[in-house]
Amino acid sequence: MAFEDEIVVASNHDPIADWFVTPRWLITYCVLSALLALIYPAFLLLLSAVLVFWLAAYSARRDPPPLRLPFDAEMIDESLTRETAEEKRLMGLRWTNKTYRVSPADGVMFMGHERGKPNAQEIWLTMADLLRHAALVGTTGSGKTEVLLSWYVHAVLHSSGDIYMDGKADVRLPFIYWCLARRWGREEDVYFVNLLTGSEDKHQQIIDNTHRKTRSNTVNLFGTASPTFIIQLVESMLPQAGSEGAMWQESAKSLIEGLINALCHKRARGELLLSQQSLKEYLPLPNLVALYNEALKNNWHKEGYMSLESYLANLPGFQLALREQPEKWDADAFKQHGFRSMQFLKTLALFTETYGHVFPEDSGDIVMQDILHNQRLLCVMIPSTELSRGETTTLGNLFINMLRMNVSRDLGSDIEGMAEDVLLAEAKKARFPFLVQADELGQYFAPGLDTLMAQMRSLKYSGEISTQDIPGLERSAKSETASVLGNTRLKYCLSIEDPGKTFEVFRDVMGQGAVAEVSQIQDKSGMFSSAGQVSDTYHVKDKDRITMRELRGMAEGEGVMSLEDRLVRSRAFYIPDDEKISKTLSVRINRFVEVLPPTTKTVMEIYPALIERKPLPFDSRISGISTLWEGLEKIHAMRKYVPPEEIGICLFEYAAEFFAQMEAMDAPCYAQEAEDEFVYLL
Repeated sequence: MAFEDEIVVASNHDPIADWFVTPRWLITYCVLSALLALIYPAFLLLLSAVLVFWLAAYSARRDPPPLRLPFDAEMIDESLTRETAEEKRLMGLRWTNKTYRVSPADGVMFMGHERGKPNAQEIWLTMADLLRHAALVGTTGSGKTEVLLSWYVHAVLHSSGDIYMDGKADVRLPFIYWCLARRWGREEDVYFVNLLTGSEDKHQQIIDNTHRKTRSNTVNLFGTASPTFIIQLVESMLPQAGSEGAMWQESAKSLIEGLINALCHKRARGELLLSQQSLKEYLPLPNLVALYNEALKNNWHKEGYMSLESYLANLPGFQLALREQPEKWDADAFKQHGFRSMQFLKTLALFTETYGHVFPEDSGDIVMQDILHNQRLLCVMIPSTELSRGETTTLGNLFINMLRMNVSRDLGSDIEGMAEDVLLAEAKKARFPFLVQADELGQYFAPGLDTLMAQMRSLKYSGEISTQDIPGLERSAKSETASVLGNTRLKYCLSIEDPGKTFEVFRDVMGQGAVAEVSQIQDKSGMFSSAGQVSDTYHVKDKDRITMRELRGMAEGEGVMSLEDRLVRSRAFYIPDDEKISKTLSVRINRFVEVLPPTTKTVMEIYPALIERKPLPFDSRISGISTLWEGLEKIHAMRKYVPPEEIGICLFEYAAEFFAQMEAMDAPCYAQEAEDEFVYLL
């Protein structure tokens, strides 16, 4: 009979050896030896001899980390050792030898402690591990949000950025998000997109003239975006339709393409502040034709209205020759245009009416390029109980596609130039990646996330997704679920309740291990007693390294993670409530004053000195800056060996030499007006 649970087979660990290499026992021996030597000095020689052998055994121990070593360990991390080949040549002969490339410890994110081991070692991940993304699965109450918040703290500490999207958000999340940033002085970088309305009646508030507090920062999706970005974003928000509806959606895409191109051209001329409301205003046929007439009247470039002209020319029932005579327009033209424009009305109404406090008519507070490039902290709260699943998916699709389009922009299109100009990713030398955290992804999973996760690694963005179960992801985008999970290297499973697809995925990922089990037990029962004799014969077979029983029995914060071929049973890093929720500070949303970009004429009127400024010789200026930068690099390299006073003298000399060079070129580095006490850097 097979007998696995109750039989403990031999392991690779020696209890006595483990006792000797445990740090706490070694420290205890050192303290007790010192006290005993003070009382009985005669024992000093014997105690010292034991200590020497103990230290030798402790130093020779091989106790590898569960995953990685932290960067401040200043040791060689054996888990990062890679086999490679080295080519050698001698007298015209060439051959290769196997060699091993070692790397220093480089762990940057603390994940928690290892469970089930006597030393409870720390679990760390390197930046390379984070850039391969992570998938976190756990049932309600398993601790997913606490795990993601512990990862978010690392982004705050490393002065990196974070985007946290929660599909089951409540007001507790933004409070903690702000308090953790405030604890390390980064509250000015925090932005909120609060889509929670509390199911309040805004019309009753208007009648009662009730003052509404600022609930969210605002984001203008189209204020500065390119036409291609806006077109792709709007089209991605179209709901799924059947065969007949899909035909009208394809016709509607030509409408939105012509309208957006014309509005973006008008925006570029400085005649429009483009917003979601602008699309809604110009969508009716009379306003659309008026925009086309404006383009012809003001002599727009043909690129600005060409696609709009193509749409109107091919609209059934509409004649371009009658564009200035609306009373002669055919009723069929209004009908055909209505079928096309109605495809976007529901989505635009969601932005301009339901969430008008988030999507304004002005420029907005949040610019995604600023969030990504300046390491901001953005918290997006998506309600799952207030909206239907379709609208929740639309909102999630909106932000996922915003991120996807901005990542696409950062990937660049120019292939000519220097490395620092072409390779934007190489210019980012941060030790910690920008985190993109999608909590409860099953509530708003949208197509395109698999492509995003495959591409954003090269830009130093790390994606972390979490969900309750795998079927929740497949409900929204079944065809892309496997691809998204395939793009995550770290698989992290907390307690789960789904014995089906979710368990099967993690069971396959964790793999199998060889275990020994007892082949039989012989019955030795007597007349008045019963006993069994365990056979000394064992069978070795492959067995799943995790079981559903184990996963269901784990407490909050306990989990099993797999990276490469390693399986680690962990206890997550947890931040107590009294350390992440402030009892004395009041959360405040960062508010901004809208300032329109100044024109060249306005700048010249404010600073007349700019008119008289001579053109700076570009090549000479770059040469001076390069010389100054090289000097600063030399000082930085010698900072450990040169006293601070001498470093200050060197800095002053380099700066003085640079300013003198600029003055000799008649290109001063500052200008000051007589009546103004402020100095303006050029």
